[in-house]
Amino acid sequence: MALVLKRKNNSDEITAFDDAALIYSSIGDGILEKVFNGMTCSVNSSTKKITISSGVLLFGGRMVVIESGTTYELDVTSLWSGSGQISVICETTIAEDDEDSSVTIYASRSTSETTASPLLVGTHRKKIFQFYPSNISNQSYPCGKISPGVAKSALNISKDGMIGSVKFTDIFLDNLSGVRYARE
Repeated sequence: MALVLKRKNNSDEITAFDDAALIYSSIGDGILEKVFNGMTCSVNSSTKKITISSGVLLFGGRMVVIESGTTYELDVTSLWSGSGQISVICETTIAEDDEDSSVTIYASRSTSETTASPLLVGTHRKKIFQFYPSNISNQSYPCGKISPGVAKSALNISKDGMIGSVKFTDIFLDNLSGVRYARE
């Protein structure tokens, strides 16, 4: 059958792919900032280790979880010397049977990320953290942080919708070329 209406009852099974597609299209990729310890990364220059605190990363609609009360540690001794940045990469391998999919987090001098949709079968990489050993205070989270109630993009809000308790049309100009007002 080419056309299927998926729903909780009386339909084909809702698969892991269906779930991932919905999460990915509505939220996108990023670290859930207020979940556990927000997957914050700390760099110890004396031990040359990166410690990632507990948290949740959404990547391709899947949840990569470092469980509450735990950390994930990466030894970057072999990467420390030399120039350029060190990146922390989340790599997911999506298998035909999603039960066989896997995830790993590693450090690398490579900054390459996957350009194909992370929903598709294959191996996908997302840079979640980066820093320069020569200046460890220069750190960033290229995947972005997702805060509760804060839209990453307002592209899907209808013109009769609300942002917080304010009507969309009270904020944006009718032709969407700018805003009527903004605090920042």
